[in-house]
Parts: sequence; C-alpha cells; structure tokens
Amino acid sequence: MKKLPFYFSLIAATTLSTSLYASTNPCLSSIAEHTYDHYLSLNHCNLTDEDMPTLRTYLDAHPEITDLYLYKNNIGAIGATELAKNTTVKALVLYRNHIGPEGAQALAKNTSLTVLSVGKNKIGDTGALALAKNTSLMALDVSRNKLTDDSITALAQSTTLQYLDLSKNKMKSASLAALTANRTLLGLAIEGSHLGPDDAASIAKMSSLIYLDMGKNKIGDAGLAALSQNKSLVGLAVHGNKITAYGASSLTNMPSLAFLFMGKNKLGAEGAEMISKLPHLTYLGIAHNKIGDNGAIALSKTASLVGLFADENNIGPAGAAALTKLPVLTYLMLNKNHISDEGTIALATCSTLTGLHVQHNDIHNEGAFALAKNPTLVYLDISYNHIGPKGLNALAQNKALFAITEGNDGVDDGVRAAAFLAKKTVSKASPMSMTSAAIPPKQSAKWKQVSHFIQTLSPLALS
Repeated sequence: MKKLPFYFSLIAATTLSTSLYASTNPCLSSIAEHTYDHYLSLNHCNLTDEDMPTLRTYLDAHPEITDLYLYKNNIGAIGATELAKNTTVKALVLYRNHIGPEGAQALAKNTSLTVLSVGKNKIGDTGALALAKNTSLMALDVSRNKLTDDSITALAQSTTLQYLDLSKNKMKSASLAALTANRTLLGLAIEGSHLGPDDAASIAKMSSLIYLDMGKNKIGDAGLAALSQNKSLVGLAVHGNKITAYGASSLTNMPSLAFLFMGKNKLGAEGAEMISKLPHLTYLGIAHNKIGDNGAIALSKTASLVGLFADENNIGPAGAAALTKLPVLTYLMLNKNHISDEGTIALATCSTLTGLHVQHNDIHNEGAFALAKNPTLVYLDISYNHIGPKGLNALAQNKALFAITEGNDGVDDGVRAAAFLAKKTVSKASPMSMTSAAIPPKQSAKWKQVSHFIQTLSPLALS
C-alpha cells in the first residue's frame, strides 16, 4: 500500500539533504512518490552512474527500504559498485542495465543482498563466476548474459542458492549435468535455452525442485511426459513448447501441481479437458491454445481454480458463462476472446471475482452496466471495447472499482492518456498472489519462499 504523501513530505523535511531534490532526474526529484512501504521502484527512470551516490544517500537514510527496483535504466559498473556499498537493501533488481563483469564482481562482494537480478547486463562468465562464490544470495537472476558451461556449472554447484534463473543462456551437456546433480535448488528457470525432450528428462531428476520454468524450449509432448515423473513439482511453466492434448494427458501423473503455465501450445479443448482433472490446480495459464467454449466448459469443472489466464482462446458467451460456476475463482483474464455483452453480463454475476481483464471483447454499454453492479470486483481492465459515455459513467460510479477503460468509444484522448498512466502505475500488480491452500504442508513453506523470489525478481514488479 502506498504511503501518504504527507508522511513522505515529513520525512523529506527532516532527513533528506537538499541535494537529492536538486537532482535533474525527475524520478529522484520525486523519489517519495516511488516508495511503497519497504519497496523503492525506480524502473524506467533513465538513471545513470552519476545518480547512484544520490540514490545511495537516500537508501542509507531510509533503512526501512529493503527492496530496490532499477529495471531498465542506464546503470554501469561504476553505479553498481556504488550500490554494492549499501548494507540495508536485501533485494536488488538491476535487470536490463549494463553493469558488465566489473559491476557483477562488485555486487558479489556484498553480503547483505539475498535476492539479486542482473539479467541482461553483459556480465559474462567472469561476472557470473564471481557471483557463484557469494554465499549470502538465496535467489539469483543471471538470464540473458551469454553464459557458458564454466559459469553455469559453478552456479549449479552452489549449496546456498534456492532459486536460479539461467534463461536464454547457452545450456550444454556439462551445464545440465551440474544442474541435475544439484540437491538444494527449490526453483529453476531455464526458459528459451534450446532444450529438447532428453534435456527435460535430465532436469526431471532434480528431486529438490518445487518450481520449474522450461518455457519457450522444444520439449514437446515427450518432454512433458518426462517432467511428469518429477513428483515434487508444485509449479510448472512449459509455455511455448508445441505441447498437444496428448502431452497434456501426462499431467495426470502430477496430482500435486497447483500452478501450471501452458500458454502458446497446441492444447485445444481436449487438452483443457486433460488439465481439468488436476485435483489441486490453483492458477492456470492457458492463453493462445484455441480451447474455445468447450475448453472453458471443461475447465469450469476444476473447482480449485483461483486464477485463470485464458487470453486469445476463441472463448464466447457460453464459455464465459461456464466459468462463473468456478466456486473460488477470484482472478480472470479473457482478453481478445469473443465474449461480447452476453458473456460479460454472465461474468458480472460471479460473486467471487475481484480482478477481471476483458480487453478487445466487443463489449458495449450493456456489459459495462452489468459489471458496474458487481459487488466484489476491485480491478477491471475493459480497454479497447465499444463502451460509450453512459457505460463508462456507470463504472465510475462504483467507487470500490479501479477500472482501466482506455480505447473505448466514450473515452477522449486525455482520458486515454490518464488511463494509460494509471495502468503503468498499477502494472500487473493484480489482486492475486502465488499462494495456495492446496499445497501439502511439507512443501508449503518452501513454496512460499520460492513464490516470493519469483515475484520479487519479476521485471514487472512495481513498474
């Protein structure tokens, strides 16, 4: 929850130097507006090395800030070295900067950080090898850094890391062998690493894993069947792997799965039917799979579903109506389907929904009127439909509802701009969290830790 502006102004008046507010960087000049409880989010702020001493001064004066987000700035090795001197920040996200090997080496000497993202920073093997020696880090993102077997093997041999993101690096046999031998990692992300079904079979042997992201590889049905032999997994991401309904049938061997992300595969309605048999499934990502109304009707039998992400699936009014039968559904994404007013009116009757995305669904005033009366919705993205002024006014009258309405018939350019800015502020911080009562007690504490790492390292966090 964002703190009150008055509270920040009081702190600023008593603890901050005037040099901070004299900064030419707009984000630093209004730094209080970027602070949320123990988070400081300065994503997309065009920060440079020259800004880091000012930022570090602020951090030193505010030890309550433990999570720092600096995604997509212009911070180099000098700036990273300055940040490494701080001893109060515990989680640092530097994804998409350019700290290089020297910056990574400086951060590797910091013993206060427990969560670090240096993805896409050109740190290379030199930087990764330095980070592999740090025994304070529990979660590390080194994705997109052109790492080779030497540094990946070193990272895989760490006994203190619990979560490791190696996505889009060069994964070869030596790297896979080292990962397979690891017995301490709880979560592993190796998205987009050109891995096939045999590689999936090797990774499946990692008995300590409870979360695995192998999205955007080439594992296919055979790879998913191999992964299904791992009985410890609670969360699995295999989006973009050309998996069909036949491959999805192997998921019945994984009754402990609570989180499953299978977007951009070839599941169809039959694949959705297979997935619906998972007894503890809590969150499902199944976008771009052409499941249609029949697939949505099949998923409506999955009584444990809390969150469903089903964009671009040719779902119409009948499928939308079926989903209202899910007894604990709280978060639903149906962007770019064909639900129209009829499906929207059906969704409005759902008494458990708190978050709903229905962009590009040919919704008019009638659908907006119905949603405006829903007593449980707190977040609605109904952008790019055909809602007129009366429908938008009805949504505005619901003071408990935060509605994104850009691109509708009754929205002028000024309102569109304001809506876009609001959307950037809210980002995808939806009313959902990666928790589930369905997780076995022995794995619950571990999953809580892993889900915290995943959400903290996300580039979208508080953007």
